[in-house]
Amino acid sequence: MSLNLKIEKAKIFPSPVLAGITKKNASAHFPNGISFHSIQNKKGQVANIEILSQALGISPDGLKFQNQTHSDIVRLVGKDSKIENSDALISSEKALCLCVKIADCCGILLYDKGSQAIASIHSGWRGTAQNITEKCIQKMAYHFDTRAENLLAYISPCGSACCYEVGADVARFFPSSIKQISEEKYLLDLKNEVKNQMLNAGILEENIEISKDCTICNPDYHSYRRDKENSGRGLAFIVMI
Repeated sequence: MSLNLKIEKAKIFPSPVLAGITKKNASAHFPNGISFHSIQNKKGQVANIEILSQALGISPDGLKFQNQTHSDIVRLVGKDSKIENSDALISSEKALCLCVKIADCCGILLYDKGSQAIASIHSGWRGTAQNITEKCIQKMAYHFDTRAENLLAYISPCGSACCYEVGADVARFFPSSIKQISEEKYLLDLKNEVKNQMLNAGILEENIEISKDCTICNPDYHSYRRDKENSGRGLAFIVMI
């Protein structure tokens, strides 16, 4: 079953690194798709982790999750780390897969080709407004001597400029990445905002890969905006094999 798992793979990273995002993977066996979210029972969650771990060729214990709270908390993790509140994980350990659950928020994956370290970041509009990406890079610099110019970056499918509708209360945080469509509504280009934050932090533009897909209008992905409480979660992940 794992061999049929549909994943959008990040192309920016060299071969020792596996990274990407799981698609919805709806099928006769999984009519609502493969999800990494609590709307499924514990047995279903374990089965889905097994499917992904087999596809990546690592132990299920090597998949590291976090309790995402739309914060700017960045956490260093190792093989014995437990699930805690955070929205970004960093590590330099091999065979440790750093995971981000998403359904319209942006999954950001980083690889430091200098110090051989990785990061996974959950950045919806709240995390982006708090510039969690730059804070993650600063944390990598502290722990791994990471230099921004050595980072390769991937911005996952997420709610995009075509569909991500917000009000003025959110739009005010992103003056360079919004388009007003009515007196009270705006479209937010979350990918553009994240990219600008990466550039401001020192990542080179040629080292940034941005997915063209929008989770809201592309049914291949889970979307909370589209499916509300019935939405599952895709998984953005990065691991050094």
